Amino acid sequence: MVMGAGAIMHATGTTKLNELGRLAHPLLGVLLLYFIGALSISLFLLLAGLGAGDLYTVEGSGVDRPWVTFALWVASAGAILAVAVKLPFYIFFGDGRPRELKRIPVGMYMALSAGGALSLMVGISAGMTFDLLRLDIHPHSPENETIFVGLILFVLFVVGSWFVLPKLAPKDRATVDTDWFYRNANISLARLIQQPLE
Repeated sequence: MVMGAGAIMHATGTTKLNELGRLAHPLLGVLLLYFIGALSISLFLLLAGLGAGDLYTVEGSGVDRPWVTFALWVASAGAILAVAVKLPFYIFFGDGRPRELKRIPVGMYMALSAGGALSLMVGISAGMTFDLLRLDIHPHSPENETIFVGLILFVLFVVGSWFVLPKLAPKDRATVDTDWFYRNANISLARLIQQPLE
């Protein structure tokens, strides 16, 4: 999913969601590979994210810590709303104006495909993955409540999000987040952080 966003930024030359839209046809390959990542992080069946859901709900919670499970499901709901509904809708199907796209390098498609294939492999064989990690978790069994709750949550949020999509429309302004500190840092501090990363 993150690599898919990188490919979109490379092709369009922008990081502003309000400048994107109508990219489903010209970037169909990116759309399909992006959705593998988006569905995986949304705890969808047979993808790596559902196995991770089993891991963090079984290992991170329990009867004495129900608030942990609740917080993890709320975070999952937010991920579904953001990356499986809002971003793909406005990037690929939104009313953006047509723009000239740069060619996406083959290496980016290879990385996206490898990530998608790995997500599928881990998702399909999550039990074997957990066995290799020596974890006593048995995911993807039909009676496993994570699958049931994950599917219900996914369907409810995807269907419900269509009613709030107009309120989620991107704005032509910077969203204040933890990057506020970086954006407002003086030049020397920005160089101290930025130069090593670049």
